[in-house]
Amino acid sequence: FRIDHLVGLFRIWTIPKAEPPESGGLNGVFDPPEEWRWEEHGRKIIRVMLENTVMLPCAEDLGVVPECSYRTLGYYHLPGTDIQRWARDWGASYNFKPPDEIRANSVMTLSTHDMMPLTGWWQDEAGTADEELFKRLIADKDIDFEQVKDKLFDMPQSKHKRLRWKSEISSEDLFLGILDLQKKDAWQLVDLYKSSYGEKEKFWRFLGFKGAPSEGYKYLFAKQALLQAHASASIFSIQLLQDWLSLDAPLDGLDPRALRINYPGTVSPENWSFLFPMPLEEMKQLKLNKMIRELCRQTSRC
Repeated sequence: FRIDHLVGLFRIWTIPKAEPPESGGLNGVFDPPEEWRWEEHGRKIIRVMLENTVMLPCAEDLGVVPECSYRTLGYYHLPGTDIQRWARDWGASYNFKPPDEIRANSVMTLSTHDMMPLTGWWQDEAGTADEELFKRLIADKDIDFEQVKDKLFDMPQSKHKRLRWKSEISSEDLFLGILDLQKKDAWQLVDLYKSSYGEKEKFWRFLGFKGAPSEGYKYLFAKQALLQAHASASIFSIQLLQDWLSLDAPLDGLDPRALRINYPGTVSPENWSFLFPMPLEEMKQLKLNKMIRELCRQTSRC
C-alpha cells in the first residue's frame, strides 16, 4: 500500500489560520520544531503501520525531504518514490540520473496523479520556470517582474503560468546580470535557472537522442522514457495508464493538460474526474499491448 506524503510522518508544516493566502503558505513552522525529534517521530508511526498489515508500504517521499526519511526507509527496507523528471544531479550538473544510479529501494515512475503526464510535461513545462515561484523569489529582492520578464523570457511562448526562457539567456552570469544580483545573494534563483534552462536538451540526451529536441519522435520519445524507467535500479517501475497509452495513438487529439488527474491545492470540478476516452474492452485490443509486453521483457520486468 502507499504511504501518502511520507515526510508528514516526521514533521508537518503548520501555518497560522490568520496567515493570508497571498503568502503562499511560506510563513509557518515545523511541528515538532526540533529536528532531532523527527526521525523517532516518523519511525514510531511507521512501526505501527508495519505491525498492522501484511502488505508492503511504498512511500511517497517527494518535495522537501528530510535526511532522516531516507535513513528510515532504508532501515525498514521500504521503497520510496522516484520521479524520472526529478531524478537529477541537483546542485551540480542538473543532468538526469542514468538508470543504474537510481536508488534500488524505490518505485520509479514517469508521472503521478499530482503532475502532468509525460506528454503534457514535455509540451508545456520542460525547459520552463514556474511563474509564481519566480515572481515570489524576485519580489524578495525588490525586483519588478514587469521590468525583467521580456529580457529573460519568450513571453508569447509562455503559457499556463510557465515561463519559457529566451535561448540567448545561455549562462548563469547573463541571468544574474539582467537581475543585477550576485550569486551569493540569489542561490534560489540560480537553482531555478539551472534546473529549467536547457532542460529539454538534457532530457533529450538522457533518452539517447542526438541533435536538437524534435516533436517528430512522438511515440519513440515515449518509448525511450518508459524504457529508461523500466531499466532503472528501482525494485518497482509503475506507470500511469496515460503514459503507457502515449506509446501509440489512443490519446492523439486530446489536450495533454486534460490528461492530468489532480492539481494539488486547488478546488476544481476537473480534479479527480478524468475518464479515459475508451472502455477497457477496447484497450485490450490495442496494438500497443504487444509493445508494452515487449518493453517489459526487454528490461526483465516480466
